[in-house]
Amino acid sequence: MLSLVQPNQYYQVFLAQGVGMGIGMGIIMLPALSVTSHYFRRRRSIAIGVVIAGSSTGAVVYSILLNNLFNGKIGFPWGVRISAFIDLAFLLTANLVMKTRLPSRRERPNAKPVDIRAILSDRGYWLCIIGAALVFWGLFVPFFYLQVFAELHGLPKTLAFYAIPIMNASSLFGRTIPNFLGDYFGPFNIMIPCTIISGGLMYLMFAATGVAGTVVFGILYGFFSGGFISIITPAVASFSRDLNEIGTRIGIACFVIGFALLTGTPIAGALVQQNHNGPYIWWRPLVFASIVVLTGAACLIASRQILSKRKSTHVL
Repeated sequence: MLSLVQPNQYYQVFLAQGVGMGIGMGIIMLPALSVTSHYFRRRRSIAIGVVIAGSSTGAVVYSILLNNLFNGKIGFPWGVRISAFIDLAFLLTANLVMKTRLPSRRERPNAKPVDIRAILSDRGYWLCIIGAALVFWGLFVPFFYLQVFAELHGLPKTLAFYAIPIMNASSLFGRTIPNFLGDYFGPFNIMIPCTIISGGLMYLMFAATGVAGTVVFGILYGFFSGGFISIITPAVASFSRDLNEIGTRIGIACFVIGFALLTGTPIAGALVQQNHNGPYIWWRPLVFASIVVLTGAACLIASRQILSKRKSTHVL
């Protein structure tokens, strides 16, 4: 549908890219994470990290691929269609190989039902969700605005374009290495430092006015933000008292976090510009993003304390 969008028809982009693809990606993501969680317990963090790292790989490949297709002889419509055919091949493969480890509830009539009331009254779990939502509220601001920031500060467009692929390439390692450590030291113990560092690194974006500053910021922010993005899922799953709860808990968390992802970057866009013709004011969105990320980190610390008392361990 996106390939059929007409110029200057925003509602078509909104329906195809925003609504249609948003629903589709949500349907794809949740089962992939839940099924993976069922297969692993001791190595759950790294397993989920590998799954989520695929999005970093795709972000690097697709951004470069589509940029060349859109600006070359292929053009926008067929550029989108080519990427759709690639997606179709990968999705068909994933659906053929992905299989649940546990039988469905219909096949297990004596299985213990998920206690929704207990989940909804779990204070530590909700603190984790609120913290994650606050972090996601500001975490993607650099991903959306670093390229524009670099261009406005004198970087050539070609070089500024690669700022985002550099960040996503670094995020590939950030979504695997911290998760590997999370299996040994606990997801919360790795996620919280990554979150705090990400909040502090927001201010380093002011130094991304040259090649060196842009590359250094992209590498550092991509790595540590990736550490949070990939490890929040096993952190949420760690509140589950039974394997049957994992999908439900992850689903509720994704539902709440979705509102933060929906509103975070538009708020930053409104803050960055004083009026339609005015200059960009970069400190406002970056301070906003940093404050909400660090506030989210505080909620995650409180959530960890509750879970630590419940499980009588500090390896969380």
